[in-house]
Amino acid sequence: IFYVVLFISSLSAQSPFNQTYGGSMDDLTSGIMLLDSTRFIISYTDEGFTNGPMALYVNNNGDSLTTYIDNGFFGWQKSYHKLFGNYYTTGGYYVLNESKHDVLLQIIDTNSTILLRRYGGSDYDNGQDIIHLPDSGFLIVGTTKSYGAGGYDVYIIRTDKNGDSLWTRTYGNFGGNEARGIEKESDSVFVIAGTWYNDANNSGDIFIMKINLHGDTLLFKLHDIGNLQNFGHSLCKSSDGGYVVAGVLEHFFGSNIGFMPGIYKMDNNLNLLWAKYYGNPYDGEAFDIKECYDHGFIMVGYSEQPGRGEDVYIVRTDSIGDTLWTRTLGGDYNDRAYSVVQTPDSGFAIVGNTYSYGAGGSDAFFLKLKPNGDITTAIGLPVKPKVQSFSIFPNPASSRTSIEFNKTVSGLIIIYSIDGKVLNKINILYTQSIDMDLSILNKGIYILKFIDENDNSVTYGKLIVQ
Repeated sequence: IFYVVLFISSLSAQSPFNQTYGGSMDDLTSGIMLLDSTRFIISYTDEGFTNGPMALYVNNNGDSLTTYIDNGFFGWQKSYHKLFGNYYTTGGYYVLNESKHDVLLQIIDTNSTILLRRYGGSDYDNGQDIIHLPDSGFLIVGTTKSYGAGGYDVYIIRTDKNGDSLWTRTYGNFGGNEARGIEKESDSVFVIAGTWYNDANNSGDIFIMKINLHGDTLLFKLHDIGNLQNFGHSLCKSSDGGYVVAGVLEHFFGSNIGFMPGIYKMDNNLNLLWAKYYGNPYDGEAFDIKECYDHGFIMVGYSEQPGRGEDVYIVRTDSIGDTLWTRTLGGDYNDRAYSVVQTPDSGFAIVGNTYSYGAGGSDAFFLKLKPNGDITTAIGLPVKPKVQSFSIFPNPASSRTSIEFNKTVSGLIIIYSIDGKVLNKINILYTQSIDMDLSILNKGIYILKFIDENDNSVTYGKLIVQ
């Protein structure tokens, strides 16, 4: 049984990822947040939009605990932030009947959407990051094509606690401008970073700016390295009072042009202290960066590998950007990491998308690393033995069977086909036995996985339907 379940989890013995999620269409994930020492929340969307955006709650093994699906809208979410026991996020909202794309604000708990708002005009508008304000409102940053000077402009929206817009501002010119991150410096000063079109040299550059609660610009800096393209993809406040941006630098190798992942370190006055680049001389990007407990940094993205496409690329540095270790993980097709969080044991949890593994198309993945970058099977807790805590009788069965537990339990039963497809999920609450109708199952062998709500332990059983 354990061998079969291991096969289901990875779908390939060579997969470097601990879990994949998705079906035959493209499935997307863009953010992960640590809830406590053993649980995470992942933003997840299936590209076919057969379901709405999902808040996928997983344990420290990547096993799904709860999936909240909002079928009230089509769109996708970025990473989550905590809010008084609930979670808030921004992202994109597809308005299908109007053929446009709006900025999203969503607040959810584990059961439902508490607040859903969207903002934008007649064209493409998108949210990239969000922060909670002292007055319980929000600042959302992203990009707009509906407003501004033309092309894409930085788009900032301030709302009250109910999501009603207090003001919107655009910043930019006739090129491509986009805000990708926001950090709080004080209750009245906020730092924003992203990419700015520099018309002086016809290139994209990293910008970083400070604004007040009215959207007025207090300080603005443009960082252009070597008159080449520079793109800012993620912003992180550092413990020394400065800021780091993860991004991309255009560079030349031979007669070719490539892009390399990079880290740009600024002081509190937004002056560039250093910029360092990582990877091979082909193409790569950094999508997320976090400061670690030792004041170094962890950066994730992808790096192109000649002859095999894009691989997940992870760089761990010290406080001045010197490499401590790197990891390149993936298969024959394109694989990218989009978000990272450090865990209480100093390891890392990472999410992204893989075309090399999973059920087909692009699948979301969950990856766990030890502090030294080695892949681990658990974060924060020792691996629990996969002993069976329930019995199935009759087994084999034809029309009905019963599951008996060795104690009163609450949790989730997931039924898998032998090739790893999820066929059904059954929530159970304070019971020691349940009766199962097998009429929806064809003859064959099935794997039952039980996730205990009390301690997040996972146990397995085999069911034969005849």
